[in-house]
Amino acid sequence: IVQRYDILLIEEIRDSSGKAIYKLLEEVNRLGEDQFEREPFVVKFSISNSGVGEIIIAGVHIDPDVAVQEIDALASVHDDLMAHWNTNNIIIMGDFQCRLWLCYKQGIVQRYDILLIEEIRDSSGKAIYKLLEEVNRLGPEVYDIVLSERLGRTSSKEQYAFMYSKSNVKVLDQYQYHDREDQFEREPFVVKFSISNSGVGEIIIAGVHIDPDVAVQEIDALASVHDDLMAHWNTNNIIIMGDFNADCGYVTNKESANLELRDPKYKWLIKDGQDTTTKSSDCTYDRIIVTGDKLFKNIIPGSGNVYYYDEDYGLTEKQV
Repeated sequence: IVQRYDILLIEEIRDSSGKAIYKLLEEVNRLGEDQFEREPFVVKFSISNSGVGEIIIAGVHIDPDVAVQEIDALASVHDDLMAHWNTNNIIIMGDFQCRLWLCYKQGIVQRYDILLIEEIRDSSGKAIYKLLEEVNRLGPEVYDIVLSERLGRTSSKEQYAFMYSKSNVKVLDQYQYHDREDQFEREPFVVKFSISNSGVGEIIIAGVHIDPDVAVQEIDALASVHDDLMAHWNTNNIIIMGDFNADCGYVTNKESANLELRDPKYKWLIKDGQDTTTKSSDCTYDRIIVTGDKLFKNIIPGSGNVYYYDEDYGLTEKQV
């Protein structure tokens, strides 16, 4: 009836509370949203000897392509059922198709206050913000990102992004490393953070994706990056992290032992021999290197490990 027309006049509204007309508006708009690929099917049951009496059960098969949106819409389904049958004894069940999305909530993103995301090749710039939107939709923690320029000597450009918890972390400054000697395929991207309740206060984190073809040379150049950051911000509380390609065919054991960053003033949190890949190979490519007395004192012993989320969530190599 309502949706046959662009404009309707409704008269004789006598509801003194003023709620009835808005309830009608809400119901009309809800019906017109087409939120589900397959609408929930709802049955009211009476179960003897259950201690409950009557219950409402809604079954639904969520569309995996828009899982987050459809799951969010189930809150409106619940409210509609509660109003329709005047009860809150409601069960919503079915295939929610959200296991991979829940990984963000239950163990991948929200395990951390700060994450470095590398190899962002999406030229439109939309993909990283889509990820941010989905992470924040799942909640409860709210994240934001700080994004580098598109980097690389060739037409194949990449970006770095730091994703951080807004409740615990503040971005104070950012800095695209000035690679005057053109030592890096993708220059380090550096952010100055303030972290509440960390015991450190302000820290500098530099993210880098080392070119595997010249891995030894680029990793050695990170010592100059460290010195540049220390002079730029007058602090030695510095973390350099990312995909160093620092193992297997790219960096030999002998070359690794002779790197400038093997000086004792640099602490390597991810030890040699830890597999940081998602494939069947066993290589320690990704590294976190820390300097500064405050940072050293606040590192929890044994915390610099690789999180194998594929094992935690039973994911295949293809899903990972």
